[in-house]
Amino acid sequence: MCAREYPLAVENLRAALSQAKAYGLLGKDILGSGFNFDVTVHRGAGAFVSGESSALMTAIEGKVGEPRPKYIRTAVSGVWGKPSNLNNVETWATVPVIINRGAKWFTEIGHSGQQRERRYSPW
Repeated sequence: MCAREYPLAVENLRAALSQAKAYGLLGKDILGSGFNFDVTVHRGAGAFVSGESSALMTAIEGKVGEPRPKYIRTAVSGVWGKPSNLNNVETWATVPVIINRGAKWFTEIGHSGQQRERRYSPW
């Protein structure tokens, strides 16, 4: 999901995904392995609330990204009522770098003297 306020980020993500498919890194039979995997970019409505998992599911379904009224077990009933696994990919991608470079390095990557977890994010 990419916020609507970042059209250039959406364009760049789609270009990168297209390149990955051209190199056989995404899609059907990845690198002749028989494994199929694809990625779709969804444009959100731009509401920060879509960071909440049930609101994110609602936004992916094309509805207003508002939290669902009760606790949802996404592994049972998630996006389009199907079992879903929602992960913060940015967090998972950062873990190996923090382990390799250490917590001190991680706290220094912010700007303007503020500790931040990222320099730029399309969300």
